Amino acid sequence: MITPLHLSTRRIILVLVLSTLLHALILWQPYIKLAPHEEKLPPLIAKLEPLPNIKPPPAPRKRSKPKAATTPAQPSNTLAPAPASAVPASVTIAASAPEITEVITPVTEAPQPLPISKQTLFPLHAQLVFSVRKGADGLHLGEVQHNLDIIDRRYTVQASTQTTGLARWFKSYNLNQNSHGTVTDKGLRPDIFSEEKTDSGNAETLSATFVWDRNLLYFSQGGEAPLVEGAQDTLSILYQLGQLDLSSGDLTVTISNGKKLEIYPLEIVTNEMLITPMGNLHTVHLRKIRQPNKAGLEIWLAKEYRLLPVQVQYIEPDGSIAASIIITDIRVSDE
Repeated sequence: MITPLHLSTRRIILVLVLSTLLHALILWQPYIKLAPHEEKLPPLIAKLEPLPNIKPPPAPRKRSKPKAATTPAQPSNTLAPAPASAVPASVTIAASAPEITEVITPVTEAPQPLPISKQTLFPLHAQLVFSVRKGADGLHLGEVQHNLDIIDRRYTVQASTQTTGLARWFKSYNLNQNSHGTVTDKGLRPDIFSEEKTDSGNAETLSATFVWDRNLLYFSQGGEAPLVEGAQDTLSILYQLGQLDLSSGDLTVTISNGKKLEIYPLEIVTNEMLITPMGNLHTVHLRKIRQPNKAGLEIWLAKEYRLLPVQVQYIEPDGSIAASIIITDIRVSDE
C-alpha cells in the first residue's frame, strides 16, 4: 500500500531529476548546433529573344523597253552582282588611317550557282571584326578582330579575341594568334603559327614551325608531324579556303592548332543566304564531316567580300552549337 509519505518522496526525487537534466542542458547548450535553415531563392531565368527577321532588299524594277521605231535603246543603270573573284568597284579611302573602307553595292538578285573561281584575289590589307556569342544567337561574350596584311608576297594574319562587357566580369579571357608565311600561286603557305592565351590569370603559349624543305612540322611543346602539301594552321585556313576549288561539293584540308596536325573532311553548300549585322550575304557554307560524339566546325565565306570568312560556329559532340562568331565589320585595301 502506497502511503502519502511515499508519494511525497517520489515527487521530490522526480523534481531533483528534472532539475539535474535542466542544468545539464543549460551547461552544454553552446555545443549543441542546429542545422542552419537555408531559404531557397527563386531560380534566375534568362530569356533570349530571337533576332528579328531581316528581309532582303527588293529587286530593282525592270525598265520597259523603248520603242524601236521612235527612240534608241538606253543603257541600263542596274548593276549586276560582281563575281566572287572580282575587285569591288566602289572603294572609299579613310583620311585618318591607312585602311580603306570597301563599299559594296547590296546584292539584290537571287544567288547564282557556281562555278566559283579557283583563285580569288586577296586584298593586300583587311580588317574583320566579329561578335562572339554563346550558342547560335545567345549571350554576347566578346569580340574577335582579324588583320590580314600582304607585303612583297609575304603575309601576316593576326587575331585577337577577348571577353567584353558583362561577360568579362565573370571570366577574363584573352587569345592572341599569329600566322606568318608566303603567298604562292596556290595561296597561303604558313611558316610559323603562334598562340598566347590567358584564361582567368592562367597563361599558355605555343607555336608550330612549318619546315617545307624537310616536309616536317615542329611543335614548341614537343613532337613533330609530317607535312603535306597545302597544310594550314587554324588562322590561315580561314583565308586559304577562298583559294580552293569550292565547286566539287567535298573538300579535305589539313590543319594544325599548334599542338597537332589533323585532317578535316568538309562538305560544301555553295549557295546560302546568311543574315548578319552587315545585312544579307550570299555565302559558301563549309561543314566539317564529323563522326558521332565528335566536335565539329562550320564556316561561312561571303561572295560579296572575296570569300572572306563572315561566320564560324563551333559544334559540341552532341550536335549543339557551343559558340558562334559573326561578322560585324569588314574593311579592305588594295594599296
